[in-house]
Amino acid sequence: MEELLTIVKESSIRAVRNAVSALSAILENKIRLQSCSLHMVRPEEVLDYIGSTFSSIIGVVSKFRGVVEG
Repeated sequence: MEELLTIVKESSIRAVRNAVSALSAILENKIRLQSCSLHMVRPEEVLDYIGSTFSSIIGVVSKFRGVVEG
């Protein structure tokens, strides 16, 4: 289970990093994220964590896309 959580965490970090990089390019401005404290995800909450993390990223990108495309 610990290996799965590590994979999820690393995938989430890469996805956020790529989303921030894309938004920086779109807005032609450097975007920085503020660090937050880490928290443990219980095994039964892994799927919810994955879903909420990627839903948040998709939501932010969609909002910026709407602003950019008008």
